[in-house]
Formats: sequence, C-alpha cells, structure tokens
Amino acid sequence: MKAFFKKFLFTSRAFTLIELMVVIGLSLLFVGAASFYNRASDKMISVYREEALIVSKLQEAKSMAVSTYLGEETNPGCGWGLHFDAVKNKILIFKDVPLQGLGEFERCKSFTGALYSDNDVVLESLSLKESQLNLGQNDELDILFVPPNPTVYFYPSSLEEAVITLSSPRVENFSLSIRVNRFGQISAD
Repeated sequence: MKAFFKKFLFTSRAFTLIELMVVIGLSLLFVGAASFYNRASDKMISVYREEALIVSKLQEAKSMAVSTYLGEETNPGCGWGLHFDAVKNKILIFKDVPLQGLGEFERCKSFTGALYSDNDVVLESLSLKESQLNLGQNDELDILFVPPNPTVYFYPSSLEEAVITLSSPRVENFSLSIRVNRFGQISAD
C-alpha cells in the first residue's frame, strides 16, 4: 500500500488541463447559482419589509383610536384607518374627520361608518415599490378603527375579514398575506 501512494505522489505532480477546466467550470456554476439565489432572496426580503411596514401602520391606526378615547389627542377625529389602492399600489393612512358644524360630541356620535373620503385628513402616504397589492376582487379596501374599543369597519362593508396580499412581480409563486378581522386582530404570514 505504501508503494502505491509513493508511486501515485511522484507520478502525478500537476493537474491536467481537463481536470483544471472541470474544476473551474464547476466553481463558476456554483457561484452563478448562489448569486441567483441571493438576488431572489433579496427580493423576498423586500416584500417582508413592506409587509412589516403595513402591519405597523395598521397597529399605529388602532393605537391612535385607543389613545383618542383616553383623551391623549388634542384634535380628535372619529377614527383612524388605512386606505389601500391596488391600482396605484398605494396606501393612505388617514384620520376620519366628521362634517363641520356639529358639536364635539355630536360629530362622532353621528358616525355612520362612511370610510375614506376627500374630507378626511391624510396623515401619511406610502407607495409600495417592491411588492404588488392584491385585494381579492376589489381595487380598493378601507380599514377604519373607531374608538373606544376600537370598533373595526371595512369597505366594502360585506367583508368579515380584510385580506391584503403582497406579491413580488420578480419572484414567482411568492406571496404574503395580512389579515384584519372585525375584532381588530391583525395577523401576518
């Protein structure tokens, strides 16, 4: 056995050109596959970031509704919500403002569940860059949190649960969902 290793070590001192080309080719193949996988995962991470941003804005609107009830808001509205526009791929965070001319108590007491309108105050506008909004059969979706519980309203009002789906146009078969139920529970995939 020792003779075999001695003969092998002394007779093959270098790689042949074919062996060298095979090793380089395999190395390039692995590097290419790794860089492709890395780009796809970067795109997926961007969609996860936008999902987390939407969840945090929903939590923020819900929190504003609770803080208004506690008297922490100086210029209270009747509710806080998010308006999703799938066509423009845009989200508006808004404060529902009642019609002027009514007293402070009457303004919100007469709240009818009408959601986002031009009368409302837009607090923030978000444009999604890495993901595409999908709202099921609708192009628009409104979620409104109204103090004190907060009570949750949806537009369209027939929904029992609002489902916001985010997908990446650059990654096939990849989507994330955010769900908000009538009790204000927010969950994400």
